[in-house]
Amino acid sequence: MLFSNSLIDFGDRGCAFLESYNSNCAAAAMKKEWKRRELSILVLYAIAFYTFIVRRSLQLSHDHEAKLYGLRPGWLLPPCLNDVSDAQWRNFRGNLPILTVVFGISTALANFLRAFLR
Repeated sequence: MLFSNSLIDFGDRGCAFLESYNSNCAAAAMKKEWKRRELSILVLYAIAFYTFIVRRSLQLSHDHEAKLYGLRPGWLLPPCLNDVSDAQWRNFRGNLPILTVVFGISTALANFLRAFLR
């Protein structure tokens, strides 16, 4: 009768084991709950932070756009203005169609090779 449903008396040693097990389970549950709460707090903080930063940046750029002479109408978002005085940004925008084609070809080639050489 090894596997019976009756209670087995382990004495003091069994009671100490059960108390230790229950306290470990409670501690693990509290730790898991705290991690979930901490993640929620961090996500809310990140959303609030980035919302504030983006709104403030847009407000500052809108307030000072009349003072900036290198701004031209944008091609990606027409009501927005682009800074054409920045050479690095201008070169990146000029090469963006080429970069898009190269990226598309490399992605297609990688998927083709992955599909047929496995």
